[in-house]
Amino acid sequence: MIVKFKRRHQTHTQSKNSGKLHSRTLSLWLAITLLLITPNHIVLGQEETPVTVETTAESLTPVSTIETPVDVIPAVEIPVTPENDETPLPVTDEPTIEPTRETSVAEPTAEFTPEPSPTIQPVPLVRYTPAQQPVCKTTNGLPENIASGGFLDYDCQFDLHLSAANLDAAEIELDWTVRAAPGGWTVQLKPPATDAVPLPEWTDLTMTPDLLRYTSRITGSAGVAVEERDETLQFGLRLHRPACAMEIMPIGLGVAVKASVPALPATQISQIDPLPLAEPFQLKTVLAPVPEPILAFSGSLNFGDVAVDAFGVRNQPAPQSITVVVSNLDQACGTWELGLQSTSLGGEDGSTAPSETLLLASVNETLIASEVCPLQAGCVIALVSAGPGANPEATYTLGISLVLPDQLRATTFNSTLTATMTEAAPS
Repeated sequence: MIVKFKRRHQTHTQSKNSGKLHSRTLSLWLAITLLLITPNHIVLGQEETPVTVETTAESLTPVSTIETPVDVIPAVEIPVTPENDETPLPVTDEPTIEPTRETSVAEPTAEFTPEPSPTIQPVPLVRYTPAQQPVCKTTNGLPENIASGGFLDYDCQFDLHLSAANLDAAEIELDWTVRAAPGGWTVQLKPPATDAVPLPEWTDLTMTPDLLRYTSRITGSAGVAVEERDETLQFGLRLHRPACAMEIMPIGLGVAVKASVPALPATQISQIDPLPLAEPFQLKTVLAPVPEPILAFSGSLNFGDVAVDAFGVRNQPAPQSITVVVSNLDQACGTWELGLQSTSLGGEDGSTAPSETLLLASVNETLIASEVCPLQAGCVIALVSAGPGANPEATYTLGISLVLPDQLRATTFNSTLTATMTEAAPS
């Protein structure tokens, strides 16, 4: 028997998912109906007359109302996905639109050139260690004695040890600072000689003579990577000793240096300080003695022949003059006493005058009482000032009188006159 099934067309107002659900439900009812009705046949004579049964989804009898035993296979819920969904799509009168397959046109591919990886530049490094102190020696090996009011020149140098990497030495700039602490004296500094300035000048005494700033570059090494090298600053120092300075004055001297690389600001620069000294550096000098005034007699004393008879000396000789010159007063310092003294008057026969015979009568034509200065005892005839502002020389004209006793044998008498300069005691 052929059983035909007809199915009404469903109105497609449902959503896609609703349509699929209804279709799956219908298929299940039909399958169960086949199991129930396929054993029944209608036989008419020798022929089998096909019976047409019109069945709709609404006319199907639910399975639960039929008592025919059926082996029921437990239903297994299989999730429906677009890949395994076998539910027939609903039949519609709308034409089927075939999806349009987009055809991609291969564009010509340009040849790929990989970009080179950026090169990592190493970081420039500079490290330097200054010396503990400068070294100074007198110019041309002169003695270290410095005269009052004079000056003494020194040749000084200051070293540093420098190491660098990943840059040229010519890029390194060194800024030097030299400062002196003269402690009441005066110091001038002179920068090093260069090709551009072969004869550098001393710092100005009227400005800041004890300060020197100098910038240098490492030369002779352009294009060469530096590893280790020593650099030296050579400079001059002129020490002025004030006039009449009588005490040794230690001179402090300090040098500082700073390295930089202006063209490469990313350079890592570090300074390693040396071990500190127990005492700060001091330039110690030796004081030359301060000059003293110089004395000189100009002329001589000669009283000539003196007539003597039985009654003694009838006429005393006239006073005589002698000149004393004091020089070097501008180099000497302080106040000095000009003294004058004579020895006793002695005869060639061995006799001596019994009393004072030589007296100071005048100084620069200024009369002095006879009792003021008996020369045999000695006396101070003038106070003389010395120093940078003094006149280099002072001249004194001295009048000397000879007084002879009445009882005196005829003979030749001699005496020695001595002038002295003695530093006066401070008042």
